[in-house]
Amino acid sequence: VSPVTDLLAWVIERAAGQRYSDLMSEHLWQPMGAEKAGYITVDRIGGPRAAGGMCVTARDLARVGQLICRDGKREDGRQVIPTAWLEDIATAGDRNAWTTGDFGERFSDFDMAYRSKWYVHPGEAPLIHGMGIHGQFIFADPARDLVVAWMSCEAEPTSDRAFGLRYRLIQELRAAL
Repeated sequence: VSPVTDLLAWVIERAAGQRYSDLMSEHLWQPMGAEKAGYITVDRIGGPRAAGGMCVTARDLARVGQLICRDGKREDGRQVIPTAWLEDIATAGDRNAWTTGDFGERFSDFDMAYRSKWYVHPGEAPLIHGMGIHGQFIFADPARDLVVAWMSCEAEPTSDRAFGLRYRLIQELRAAL
């Protein structure tokens, strides 16, 4: 669904009258206290690559996960992401839609839902994750205040086998905590 994500960024730009990267900086990156500037790559006509073109450090990606774990707040209590939005992501995804959707067969071993561009492993303690290409991930477990920013350089854009191994490792970390 990457083209849909890129299209959404175009809609956001048109509605706001600002570049997507500037909006990300103003509403997320600066308020969360990022250490380094990130950037959004663009396509050949200058459109933002919101689906796979976000380039950031692992520490700043982990800060995004911390916001998820802390109800959208920074350590100093400043609200950056609305709590209701995070609750919606964690609880409102449709498991049946996931199972019958395009990725249901590929990820049939995993109980998942998809909501607002985030993957959710539902349950008493949901695991929320973002999936990039070539092995880039962020995992956030609010119940354990656990964040894993995973950076790698895999040859294939996506790998079901690598995802399965990665997911099992994250589950083992969760169980150990």
